[in-house]
Order: sequence, then C-alpha cells, then structure tokens
Amino acid sequence: MTPEELRRTIEFIVESQARLAAAQEQDREDRIEFQKSTLEFQKWAKDMNLRIMGMIQIQTQTLEIQSRRLDQYEAQQRSYQQEQRAYQQEQRAYQDKQQRGYEERQRAYDERQQRAYEQQQLGFENLLRTYEEHHRASEQAAQRRHEELLLRVDRVLDLLTNRLN
Repeated sequence: MTPEELRRTIEFIVESQARLAAAQEQDREDRIEFQKSTLEFQKWAKDMNLRIMGMIQIQTQTLEIQSRRLDQYEAQQRSYQQEQRAYQQEQRAYQDKQQRGYEERQRAYDERQQRAYEQQQLGFENLLRTYEEHHRASEQAAQRRHEELLLRVDRVLDLLTNRLN
C-alpha cells in the first residue's frame, strides 16, 4: 500500500473511530436521557398508582358507608312500616270500639226513648182516664147539684104556690 492509501485508510479508520465514538457518546447520552425519562415515568406511574389506590380505597370506604346507611335506612323503613301497620290496626280497633260504643249508646238511647214514649203514653192515658173520671165525677156532681137545685126550686115553687093558695 502506498503511503497515500495508508494515510487515507488511517484517516478513514480515525474518522470511523470518531464517528463510532460520537455515536457511542450519543447512545450513552440517549440511554442516560432514556433512563431519566424511564425513572420519571416510573415515579409518575408509581405516584398515579398510589393516587388510584387511594381513590379506590376512598370509593371502597364510601361504598361501605353507603351500604351501611342503606341497611340502616331499610331497617328504619321496615320498623316504620311495622309501626305504621300496628298504628293502623290500633286505629281500626279504636274505630271499631268507638263504633260499637256508639251503636250501644244509640241502642240504649233508642230504648230509653221508647220507654219514655211508652211511659209518656201511659201517663197520657192515665191523665186522660183521670180527667175523664174527674170530668164524669164533675158532671155527676154538677148533675146532682142541678137536680138538687131543681128540687129546691120545685120546693120553693111549691111553697110559693102553697102560700098563694
């Protein structure tokens, strides 16, 4: 090989070595940058994962709380419905009792009214009988007085007639 070829070969080798070294340096810088990016991504992913886990934990707790509240609400509703049914039964029983009491009072009132009416009728009949008896007695007494008066008048007339004769 000629010195010129040797020099070009050496230059070629040196340039290749330089390009290789530059490429290696670029690869090293890219790898470092990639490692930094990867570390940042891993940190971000880890932070995001922690946030998601926190949200899941909060949602789980919220779900448990809501579930307990719903259970309590349902228990309260059942209790309320039972109380409502019991109250309605008490109301019906009270109304039935009131109705029976009203009917009994009405029946007793009707009976008292009937007895009072019957007593009033008897009293009226007795009063009428007494009046009739009193009226008859008064008529008889008046008739007797009338007859007595007529007898007196007859006697007075007889006496007057006898005196005139």
